[in-house]
Amino acid sequence: QDPCRILEKVNQYLLKMNALGMYVTLLYGVLDCPSGLFTYSRAGHLMPIIIDEKGRITDMDVRDGQALGVLENPTLIRQEVVIPPNGLLLLFSDGLNESSNEKGVEFGIERVKQELVKLQHMDARQICKGLWDAAQRHCGEIGMQDDFTLLAAKRIPQ
Repeated sequence: QDPCRILEKVNQYLLKMNALGMYVTLLYGVLDCPSGLFTYSRAGHLMPIIIDEKGRITDMDVRDGQALGVLENPTLIRQEVVIPPNGLLLLFSDGLNESSNEKGVEFGIERVKQELVKLQHMDARQICKGLWDAAQRHCGEIGMQDDFTLLAAKRIPQ
C-alpha cells in the first residue's frame, strides 16, 4: 500500500546485489481509478505531469527522492495527486526530455508539456505515439540516443 516501503525493499535488494556501484531511478505509484488519486514515491526519477481537460498543467510539489542502490536509507517521500476528471497523467523517462538534435539542443520538459497540451484530447496510446513522433522529429537524422519510456493514463468519469 505504501510506495515508500516498496522502494525501500527494492533498495535493500539492489544494495545486496550491487557490486558494480550501479543505481536506478524510478517512480512507483498506485492509481485509484474511480477517484483519480495517484499515490507515489520517486527515487531520483522525473516528476509526473498532470493536465486537466482545459490544458492546464498542475503545479507539482517537488520533493526529494534519491536514486536506489546507493544509500542504505535514501530519502523517499510519499506524495499524492488527483488526476482531474477528463484529465491526464504522464509518466516518462529522461529519454524523452533529454532527446537532443544535431545541435545538442534537448527536447526539454517545456516542450514535453507543450506537446502534451496539443495531444491531450487523444487517447492514451495516441498521446504516447504523438510524443514519440515529436521527439523523433526533434532529433532528426541523428535519432534517439537513450531509452525512452512513456505511460499515459486518462481519467474518464463514470
